[in-house]
Amino acid sequence: MRGLNRNLFVLAIVGLVIGCATIGGSRKLIQSEPYPDGKKPEWIFNIPAGEFRGLADHVRTNKTNALTDAKMNALADVVIRNGILGEIDYANTRIERGIPEDNNAWGRFVKDGKAFFTQNLTEGVQYPEWYYEEYKTADGKTEYDVYVRCIIDKDFLRKAASLAVKQQKEKAVKEMNSEAERWANEMENRLQKKFKKISD
Repeated sequence: MRGLNRNLFVLAIVGLVIGCATIGGSRKLIQSEPYPDGKKPEWIFNIPAGEFRGLADHVRTNKTNALTDAKMNALADVVIRNGILGEIDYANTRIERGIPEDNNAWGRFVKDGKAFFTQNLTEGVQYPEWYYEEYKTADGKTEYDVYVRCIIDKDFLRKAASLAVKQQKEKAVKEMNSEAERWANEMENRLQKKFKKISD
């Protein structure tokens, strides 16, 4: 995914609340693929260790849009649960530096880091399986529920995280923002220690 479309894809993941809106009312299953009769695959209920699952439900546009939404939801889950570059890393750095939680500059720094990280993830994520259901609602509308299996290599996660912090530093240098550059250096050191601990 390149250019404007890719940037919009990334911003949607970072900026939106995770999850899909649910529309009330009864529905009738019309068809499902690749498993018929609404027989969902096991990975939907029991996500394999080290994998992620994306979901988009009650989508009223088309199956293609529902699949895109499900992939976005899966990537958002990766960003939240990856354990490599997450909220805890930023929170610990902020606390150690004595930065107020409502500091606007810090908020922009964290947002940039998440955006860079998510963008980097799009290069290495795989979606080996998907499953969709098509419904007809009581008011005659068509709705789609789509699930995707998401796999991403742990080594790639580390590379994506390291690159994100590097990109934060490069942006800080370009903008002559010495404060953000110091923060990026601290995040870089924190990641290096974490990776060493994981490897030991």
